[in-house]
This record gives sequence, structure tokens and C-alpha cells, in this order.
Amino acid sequence: MPQTLSFDLKQLVRVCLNDPDLRAEIVAALAEDPLPVRSPVANVTEGAAVFAALLRTDREKAPGDAGFLARDSLGWVTGKLQEIVQTDSDASTITTDSMAERMRKPQP
Repeated sequence: MPQTLSFDLKQLVRVCLNDPDLRAEIVAALAEDPLPVRSPVANVTEGAAVFAALLRTDREKAPGDAGFLARDSLGWVTGKLQEIVQTDSDASTITTDSMAERMRKPQP
């Protein structure tokens, strides 16, 4: 299972600016309020598993402080990958204890 994700945010934005529709979305997003830090910024798929990428933060700092989002040695934004547990829409409901037990089992 992949554990981390890092990317050059500036490079990503600059590449996306090549598409006029994405450019408009980026400009519109800049005018909006910030999202909560725990908002997924990407999904990574490995086989049947899907992982949400959540950005890492410096726990010593608060949102709005310079350096709040963690960066690696290259200055790239870093994130952790958290598996998204998927169920069928017609699957029966399970208890929280059953879900916890399933999550404790090692994945092949």
C-alpha cells in the first residue's frame, strides 16, 4: 500500500493553466474561502483499493500561518494516503466493532 504522496503544487497549477476550463476553475477557486485541511485533494487507485490523499500539516502552526502545510526536502507539498472503504449500495449494515475488526486484518 502506498503511504505518502508528494507533488510540486506550483508545477501542477502551471500545467493546468494550459487548459482554459481548468484556468477558469483555478481563478474561481482562488476567490472562494479555504476548504478544511482534511479535504481530499486526490485519489490514488491501486488494484481495487482507492486511497484519498490528505495534505500533511505542521501541528505547531495554525491555518493561515506561513508553513502550515508540510513540504518535503524539495519543497513539494506532502500528503498521506488513507484507504477509502467502499461498500456496495445494497450491502447490509455492519456494526462498528465488525468494521474495526475488518480494518485490523492485514491486507494481502
